[in-house]
Amino acid sequence: MARDSYGRVSGFKFLDVPYENAIIHYNCINCKIDNYVDSGKELLSIEEANKTAEWKCHSCGFIHSSKSPLPFKHWATTLTTAESLPAIRFWNAFFKNSLESIESYYKICGACGRTLPFRDFAKKSSSKGPLIRQFECRACKAAANAELNPLRTRNEMLKSGHNRRVAELFTSEFDEAIDIDDLFQRFESKCFGCDIRLNKEDRQSYQIDHILPNSLLWPLSKQNACLLCKDCNQKKKHNWPNKFFKSNDKLVKLSKITGANLELLTSKIPQTNTNIDVNSGVAKYLTVREQSNLSKRVQEIKKIIDGFNFVDKLSEDNKNMLGYTN
Repeated sequence: MARDSYGRVSGFKFLDVPYENAIIHYNCINCKIDNYVDSGKELLSIEEANKTAEWKCHSCGFIHSSKSPLPFKHWATTLTTAESLPAIRFWNAFFKNSLESIESYYKICGACGRTLPFRDFAKKSSSKGPLIRQFECRACKAAANAELNPLRTRNEMLKSGHNRRVAELFTSEFDEAIDIDDLFQRFESKCFGCDIRLNKEDRQSYQIDHILPNSLLWPLSKQNACLLCKDCNQKKKHNWPNKFFKSNDKLVKLSKITGANLELLTSKIPQTNTNIDVNSGVAKYLTVREQSNLSKRVQEIKKIIDGFNFVDKLSEDNKNMLGYTN
């Protein structure tokens, strides 16, 4: 099952809807019917809405505007005229309820076409819309994953954010504290990716990169730490060094600076670190609070173990516990 440029599963039929847009939701104050306003690629401010909005109810036609009188016949007329202080404050609060925060917005699901609250969509940092949410709602995502997950390659699985966090269970105890002064001295206070000069005192301007990615279980150490600017680190992400530092001279220099194994750095095939304690990671991950979903955790840790082909590294007790024995 293929995916398009948005990462969507092509086996599902997708709708021609503005799924990137932010949608404003409100309940008509006249007929009490839910309404939706397409805000496009920009979020509308409360102040702007209070001045210019004219939201027409699709059912009764009532215009929701700070210029409209309130349609509450059981209120005194002095309270409902648009110029009255109660009405002015009502309209300001009305627009605030729909626009106060990004969580107030709704979004159209590109898979099922429903208009749903912001919370019904998982976060996606590469989203092109203002809400930074995924193309499909959580329910459709679950349906897509039922088909997609079995077809994901091993490398795709290991790149998922959740599995990277779980993988850290196996490496955290092997991580070393990095001497920042020494790091800057060895890399001559420059980003190894683009050679821009870095300020040691400005912690936001530089990042310490895992040369061999932690998603493949390589811990942070003096030999596995590279000084990069924030932009280069974002570009490298979890790429294998030979894929990011494409120059042979660059890889040789990196090996000399850090003491990293040049054979590993130049390998065209990413290598998983097998020198880890799988059983320790299992014990950490299955140590949960009483109310936690232990069954879900068991499935998650098994996915990691299967992805790394670490079944043989499990103790017999853990093999039995996780169902790897007949």
